[in-house]
Amino acid sequence: MPLIIGLMVAAIVLAIAAKRARQINDMIHGVRDQALLTMQAPQIAQITSTKPLTLALEEIAGGDVSYERTKDSYK
Repeated sequence: MPLIIGLMVAAIVLAIAAKRARQINDMIHGVRDQALLTMQAPQIAQITSTKPLTLALEEIAGGDVSYERTKDSYK
């Protein structure tokens, strides 16, 4: 039984990480589009060098992301 619970927890964490990574990706694209107008290339590379999924997993590990269980999904 503990293996099943572990797999369920892993699935929840992955779903949350994927959703947060999409949010971060959208945010980075918006920042990058604005940055193209005002920043130098090295500065743009610096703010977009970390992958969104890596950032999402770091936020989850740091306890910076929470979730709320809804009927069919997580938000």
